[in-house]
Amino acid sequence: MLSRLIRNVKDFWTGVIYIAFGSAAIIISRDYGMGTAVKMGPAYFPTILSVLPMP
Repeated sequence: MLSRLIRNVKDFWTGVIYIAFGSAAIIISRDYGMGTAVKMGPAYFPTILSVLPMP
């Protein structure tokens, strides 16, 4: 039934993997100090990367 709702199963699972990696990066980096855009902390880069949309 799920395959009828999804046009391309391969693209669907690729999207799920992107969401999983992005969520993992946010969860792992939440214990680090975020900092600001001028003085970035260790959590700034992984958090920003995990929130950016993929092409």
